[in-house]
Amino acid sequence: MLQKYFLIIVTLIISLSCKREADIYIFSTFREPATDGLYLAWSEDGYKWNDLGGPYLKPEVGTTPVMRDPTVIKGNDGIYHMVWTSSGGRPEIKTKLHKYYL
Repeated sequence: MLQKYFLIIVTLIISLSCKREADIYIFSTFREPATDGLYLAWSEDGYKWNDLGGPYLKPEVGTTPVMRDPTVIKGNDGIYHMVWTSSGGRPEIKTKLHKYYL
């Protein structure tokens, strides 16, 4: 359900930015406790940020599911990919794939 809201908000922001001539930036972040998941903020200038609430995506991987330092990038294939630090810094490699086509 949260993934659906995440996709709706990102789509809304992108569609609003298409109607204007200004860029809109999306910032992915976390809050303590890091077990809550992904939070988002938006900005028109990269200096003043507006909270979009959340969490939008819960961490579900690792021995202690946490989400720290989430990073979202758009790949050459047009798909947005997200990576984050999990399990409190213990070395683990696990993946969970979410594809959003925008």
